[in-house]
Amino acid sequence: MGENTDTSEPDDRRLSESLPSRPIGEQVLDAVPEIVIVFDPEGHAVWWNDQTVSVTGYDSAELAEGDPLSMIAEDPEGLLERFRTAADEGEPAPIEVDVVTADGERLAYEFVGARLPNADGDAIGIVVTGRNIADRRARRELERQNERLEEFASVVSHDLRGPLSVAQGYISLAREDGDSTELERAADAVERMGALVDDLLALAREGQAVGETTAVDLGDAAERAWEGLGQVGRLEVESSPTVEADPSRLRELLENLFRNAVEHGSTDVETGDIDEVVRQGEDGPAGEDAGITVRIGALEDGEGFYVEDDGRGIPETDREQVFESGYTTSEDGTGFGLAIVRTLAEAHDWSVDLTESDDGGARFEFSVRPN
Repeated sequence: MGENTDTSEPDDRRLSESLPSRPIGEQVLDAVPEIVIVFDPEGHAVWWNDQTVSVTGYDSAELAEGDPLSMIAEDPEGLLERFRTAADEGEPAPIEVDVVTADGERLAYEFVGARLPNADGDAIGIVVTGRNIADRRARRELERQNERLEEFASVVSHDLRGPLSVAQGYISLAREDGDSTELERAADAVERMGALVDDLLALAREGQAVGETTAVDLGDAAERAWEGLGQVGRLEVESSPTVEADPSRLRELLENLFRNAVEHGSTDVETGDIDEVVRQGEDGPAGEDAGITVRIGALEDGEGFYVEDDGRGIPETDREQVFESGYTTSEDGTGFGLAIVRTLAEAHDWSVDLTESDDGGARFEFSVRPN
């Protein structure tokens, strides 16, 4: 093999020859999605990228005439001093700032200041970068809300269940000496309070974000949620799409819908007696003698599912109110069942609409793209 005799100089064409006249560094900084502002040693803004203009709504002439930091943030001098301190210490500390735009909108941003050296390593200013943290702040707020809901649920459970148990005990003792209408009413009131506590706890806890989602067969989930209701109703799975959902939360959503249909749509069970129905199980008159039929299946457009019944239905004027916490048309109802349904749907990023079924009953349609 012969010796390589190629002595030509390597191709030393520089990248800048194929680019516009602006320095490559500026082009890169204009392309990033973060705000970038450069300050000189005296704290004057001497350069900012296109994202700064886009986010703040001020054009470059306005930013040049004024001062970018003072125009978009409160206490600009204090912020700049914190940026200087962090840069001098060599450990930039993130600082959360509400950026105020030209239109007065407040945007959640996190800024970091770093020392800007020259070729000799001497500091010639500070470069400040800022990124939008609206999503992170929203998640943090959701976590705080969940903590408050959990605390509320614990207080309800501890502070209300104790007195209820005591009241139930005294009512039982009093009944041993003789029953009366007043005792019966007291027992009904205590039972209703217990149901209210259960629903309050459920509503507080269902408001938390759903857990890990997976592909769930809707028909299978419906069959499990229907357990115990065959005595006063019949479930028909007309189609069984697969939906991406938290399995336990989906079952809770369906259970609340089914209980609502049986309690409010059936003439064979009184509101408040549903738990007794479930305890009795499947020994009752199911099939053709069932008090109500509930159907579940996929929406025609394939982007969701429905749950409907052939019961009494819900008047159009009440269809939005029924989703409100505490709204009920029954003396014995707590008004939280459908509020929980909508909360669970929204936690999955689904929407729910209430219409009328072909049989005149209630029809709940959930918009969610099946797998």
